[in-house]
Amino acid sequence: MSTRISREKLEAALPKIEGEMEVMGAEGPIRIHRDAWGIPHVEATTPADAFFGQGFAAAADRLFQMDSDRLRAAGRWAEMMGEDGVESDIMMRKMGLARSARRDFPLLKASTRGMLRAYSAGVNAYLRNADSLPVEYELTGTEPEPWKPWHSLSVFLVRHVAMGSREMKTFRAQLVTLLGPDRAAALFPGYAPGHPLILPPGEAYEPERIGEALAAFRRAVDDLHWLGDGSDGSNNWVISGERTDSGLPLLAGDPHRMLEVPNTYWQNHLYCPEMETIGLSFPGVPGFPHFGHNDRVAWCITHTGADTQDLFVERFSDGQYLYRGEWLRPEGRWEKIRVRGREDDLEVQVIETRNGAIVAGDTEDGYGLSFRWTATHEPNTTMNCLVPMMGADSAEALEEAVRGWVDPCNNLLFADVEGDFGYRVRGRLPVRSPRAGWVPLPGWTGEGDWEGYVPFEEMPADRDPENGVFATANNRVVGDEFPHYIAVDFAPGYRAMRLFEMLGERERFAIEDMPSLHSDIVSLAARELCPSLAGVEPDDDRVRWARDLLLDWDGVVRAGAIEPTIYSTFREILMDEVLRGLLGDRAGEILEGPTAARLMMRLRGAVADAITRNDATLLPGESDWSPALARSLERAVFVLKENLGTEESEWHWGNVHRAIPRHPLGMQFPDASHLLDPPDFPMGGDSDTVQAAAYLPGSGFSVVGTAVARYAFDLSDWNRSGWIVPLGGSGHPGSRHYTDQAGSWSDHRLIPMLYDWEEIAGGCEGILTLQPRE
Repeated sequence: MSTRISREKLEAALPKIEGEMEVMGAEGPIRIHRDAWGIPHVEATTPADAFFGQGFAAAADRLFQMDSDRLRAAGRWAEMMGEDGVESDIMMRKMGLARSARRDFPLLKASTRGMLRAYSAGVNAYLRNADSLPVEYELTGTEPEPWKPWHSLSVFLVRHVAMGSREMKTFRAQLVTLLGPDRAAALFPGYAPGHPLILPPGEAYEPERIGEALAAFRRAVDDLHWLGDGSDGSNNWVISGERTDSGLPLLAGDPHRMLEVPNTYWQNHLYCPEMETIGLSFPGVPGFPHFGHNDRVAWCITHTGADTQDLFVERFSDGQYLYRGEWLRPEGRWEKIRVRGREDDLEVQVIETRNGAIVAGDTEDGYGLSFRWTATHEPNTTMNCLVPMMGADSAEALEEAVRGWVDPCNNLLFADVEGDFGYRVRGRLPVRSPRAGWVPLPGWTGEGDWEGYVPFEEMPADRDPENGVFATANNRVVGDEFPHYIAVDFAPGYRAMRLFEMLGERERFAIEDMPSLHSDIVSLAARELCPSLAGVEPDDDRVRWARDLLLDWDGVVRAGAIEPTIYSTFREILMDEVLRGLLGDRAGEILEGPTAARLMMRLRGAVADAITRNDATLLPGESDWSPALARSLERAVFVLKENLGTEESEWHWGNVHRAIPRHPLGMQFPDASHLLDPPDFPMGGDSDTVQAAAYLPGSGFSVVGTAVARYAFDLSDWNRSGWIVPLGGSGHPGSRHYTDQAGSWSDHRLIPMLYDWEEIAGGCEGILTLQPRE
């Protein structure tokens, strides 16, 4: 095993992109056209061959990435990553993602199984015919195993398991045990009044049951004595043809996730006489689950934030667990985890109750924490939706195609070439007590049992609104009048509010206008908070200078400006003071990790609202916000001088707010990191701007989450549509397509989303023809 690689080795690992190749498993010739950005356009004669070609092209571009996801889902990541993968493997074995995927595959429709088999055959054809493997396999001393159809199901699961609510529930429970219910409740104020709803589009949320919700929180923690002391984002919008230059809808947006190397999403295009679809896929998963269009319909999503993961505290005694007065025997087994660099395998015990698998705790000591998720608790039919989505010929057909969708729950926007467009929450939403949304519930009482799922017809949905737009940004879906529980936790409404502002600023839009929405860096949060400094009268000239800058600032979070740096530092220090005042001497142990950071991000809006109303409830022992604001600004200026120096030019936001893409093996193999890691780059915006560039509170200002793709679909002419990803289409560090889209992405430009085959052929950099082997 070599830990050093050269540029020559990188180039030698590049896949073949032109000529002919005989492959087993194809029915007829398959042509994979590569456009100027290396994006594959698969031309086949049957749907099976189209999916075969998709699997082959995905393996050619992203084999290491999709193999990594497969290993992660199976709890085998340590085979490649060594000790760094052990904790993840233990959790994945307990959650049972691979077990669920194997269970679900034979239960899917025949057409879905055919799609998965064809895709798998394409991956394996690449493995058999590739001249060389990606360099990551040489570094880790591993080889990819043959792909099985159910592996794609497990990849889809592992790509979404971390988007659930389980971590916030355990975090709330820990806060309650540390602080007590009253102090903990102050940290969860809920969705801010006045922030926009998704339905009706843009209507301000006016809470009706805040007191009821807090009371439910306090009731939910009554049973927590047995515990002892102990990311999300995206935007999308659709504009009616009545408000576009073409007379047909425009559909656009950008999913926000961690900036991965290679990109989260993979651009590709499939054609056969029965269907043609282009869009963004997860490497390792066939079809276009979240973003794409055929010749009639386009679709896109954001994360709803629906509560589809529950946790239960289970009581154990003599190897049995209690449920409604009966002691039941759990299912259990031991599994072995191989760890690269370790001689002996690691053994993990997997225990399953009727509520789900035990993911934490010690059952021999009398309790364990079980995990239930809609995606794994019962047979998952999500994959059955992919082929019907690709074949939908109208907005109505697209909406019907997702009837069987289970998880993730998404804000689905869609439009068709007849001008119809709509919104729907896509996914399976459990019916159960809202108490389950706050903290883990006692598993032995049965009160958290799921009582079925919200019927498809009762899920939030709407078509063709009067204002001519839908826009979603992970904000609250509906008001308190909605009869079913969706979630406790939603993203603050600043991004959604700004989208509605921009969509209301002009009468008509064209496809060329969409990048200006993608790239907007106006912070409504900054415009809300900074005026509160008007009442602060600093003694220090430098602090007074900083105050005046923020009071005069327009709230545009430019990479080349110093105001965003002062504002962000000031806000972080203010939030730290608020939280330390509420948490007391336990603050240090509580304010650690990404879940605590998520709490801080949610609480920012509540603090700004409290300052506006001069409500000092969040400041124990104080009756006015002015002293806290003054202290925080003074401290911010001191910190900036200490960290960045006294030269203002060093305080530019782009100097501290940088995207730092890192290959997953870069830290393990530092001698190769200069070839694996793309370059850093400065970014404007923050977590509250439409152009998302989130940082982790309390951990500096490096960008951890941003738009991992941008897209704009023109229903009047598909060839005018565009897209972009942060790096490039290829996962090979030696390819010129590894980072060739980075410049356009940074400049907020879209590249053509080629759909016309004459245009594809005219700018093709290579055509690889796969011929069936006799």
